[in-house]
Amino acid sequence: MDDCIRIPNGLPLYLAGKLINDFDTIFCQAINNSVYFIGARDHLSIKLKIFNNLGLFPDQDYNWDYAYAFKSEDLKRNIDWFRNKANSNKNERLNILPSEDKISIYNNIVKAELCSYVKKRSPIPRVPEMNDGVSAKISNLKDLVDQIRAINDEIVNLKLVNSELIISGMMHESPIYTIRVAQNFEIGEKSTRCLKPMLLISCQLASELGMAELRFHPGGAIQLSSKGDYMSVRCLLTTIDIVDSARPGNYPR
Repeated sequence: MDDCIRIPNGLPLYLAGKLINDFDTIFCQAINNSVYFIGARDHLSIKLKIFNNLGLFPDQDYNWDYAYAFKSEDLKRNIDWFRNKANSNKNERLNILPSEDKISIYNNIVKAELCSYVKKRSPIPRVPEMNDGVSAKISNLKDLVDQIRAINDEIVNLKLVNSELIISGMMHESPIYTIRVAQNFEIGEKSTRCLKPMLLISCQLASELGMAELRFHPGGAIQLSSKGDYMSVRCLLTTIDIVDSARPGNYPR
């Protein structure tokens, strides 16, 4: 079919599968010529965009305007084959075809339908895009992921000081790590606090696409974004208030 997204492999569904552990409901939109998987909860919003590989197929506007909501367990069952990274990276072209109440995904191995559990058009959480603030380019995200994992704390301090990103724990004695970032001008110091599991999943997603931009908003939020040939990811994390973070139930499940 011509009116579907065609991409070289199932890596975007591998990334969508990573949202399952952090969100009970995965929202989805098919708009114009792109499909978006969206997760939203306190302090974290993630937007995964999938679009035609422009190196292989011309850009087209399909005039899609659909909205869905998937229970995480249903999504897990339907894309289970792609949750294995070796499977998702197979050189096996994947087709994604949205319709009014479902999204069909198929290749020569898998054929599945993602059906919305909301009968009418699902409301979609808004994930605002940050264009202001101060940004830095991070080239070695896998190193950053390893450093975040090594911090034995639920809250992580992030401090951007010119060409260095300094990462440390908040509540306990934790290692302090520094990575070099690409920065074109002197900015002084920008800092924020994030929940470790939320920062970790954001960096893991972005690391699959290569270099990322980390942007510090004046209000304390940060945005981590990265773009590949046929998908992009944008993660928005709001700052953690120390008093609120001590209350039960504020950490991810």
